[in-house]
Amino acid sequence: MARLRAANLLMATVSLALGAPVPAFAAGDAYVEAQGGPGGGRFDAPCPDGQHLIGLELRMADDVDAARAICGVFSGPITVARYSPVGDWHGGQGGLPTQVMCPPRTPVVIGMAVQAEGVKTVVVNQLALFCGVVGPGQIMQADPSAVVYGPTANYTTDIVGLPYNFVKSSQKMVACPANQIATGIHGRSGTWLDAIGLVCAEPRIRPGIGRINRDKVPPAQRVSICDAAKAARARNAPTAPKLEAQCLAFQNQSRPSEPTIDDALRADDIPGRAGAVIKADPMLVALRSYVAETDRQGFDLGIASSEGQTLWGPGKQKIYDGLSPSGQRGFRTATSFALDRNRNLQLATAGAAIAQADPNLAESRNSDPDPRYWLGFDIAAGIFGDPALGGRGNTQSGPGSLGIREALNPTSQRGFNAAMKLLLR
Repeated sequence: MARLRAANLLMATVSLALGAPVPAFAAGDAYVEAQGGPGGGRFDAPCPDGQHLIGLELRMADDVDAARAICGVFSGPITVARYSPVGDWHGGQGGLPTQVMCPPRTPVVIGMAVQAEGVKTVVVNQLALFCGVVGPGQIMQADPSAVVYGPTANYTTDIVGLPYNFVKSSQKMVACPANQIATGIHGRSGTWLDAIGLVCAEPRIRPGIGRINRDKVPPAQRVSICDAAKAARARNAPTAPKLEAQCLAFQNQSRPSEPTIDDALRADDIPGRAGAVIKADPMLVALRSYVAETDRQGFDLGIASSEGQTLWGPGKQKIYDGLSPSGQRGFRTATSFALDRNRNLQLATAGAAIAQADPNLAESRNSDPDPRYWLGFDIAAGIFGDPALGGRGNTQSGPGSLGIREALNPTSQRGFNAAMKLLLR
């Protein structure tokens, strides 16, 4: 059975968006059917009254471990007066934090594409948001506005003897009814996010509320894990014990002797060390110029905190949690790149030399301006390239090389695929 690659989700959602009729619902709030696997317990997460869904806060690893809604108050069709994550997490405690958000010009969710996969348990693996403005008559565009995805499964080793095509998968599009936009999420969750759908209603605008900078969320809008635990306990929510345990773990990690994010931002050695590391590395210089200017302070912190390291840890998590959304984006871009390269440094170094020595490889490598693409290309060149030039000389892909690819960020995976295709033809 052919597997749907991460890049192909966009093509799948295009055809769904263009070909699928908008479902008919009665007036008022509508729960659009959750898509994904059949497991998990039901959850409902509508936005507070008068707010709309502008994105999702996620925890992800190979799949989506947990999700919660990010809701905003609108004072105009594209003016978000304030926004914040809402309520408890729905799912397990694994994965690393990330966000998928509608862009400023189309800031509210009107549809969503969901891919789910698995062998024993089918759970959400990829999400694509389709976004619009706060108003009636929204038209779904062919391309999604924001995408987040985990690596797709190519083979399985947890059940001896099963072929890789035993992995089950599904792809489905959900859309708000005509003249409605998203006002929350619902679905099913357990250890992972099993399924997710949209709650939709008529557009709601509150005139007279000023615009905020979406990259600088006021501290009052940021809900701490301990505040969430108190709120869950107050209403006897079943998630209260888990949240209280997370709060206790967070408090135990927050000893006064440990540096805070404010200490890190003020410390002269952090920016200085990051600057020295970046200036000495052409790929980091290129990657830093590739990210938005608002994200670069977080990027610098990510580079400084990842020197010589190969894994995410509590130190990085603590810095990440203290940053604004723009800082978090830069931090994740930097750490994802640095940790991927550190894990595969020998392959990446050899592969870069191999690509530079071959004009065809060099042209393909440089066809994409994103340095994360170059990194994936270099790693694959190190695996499949000529041993006389420092490569391993592998003549076919297998569990080892595919495992290296699947651990990379999605952009690096594209570069890896391009180099593998050229070198194995």
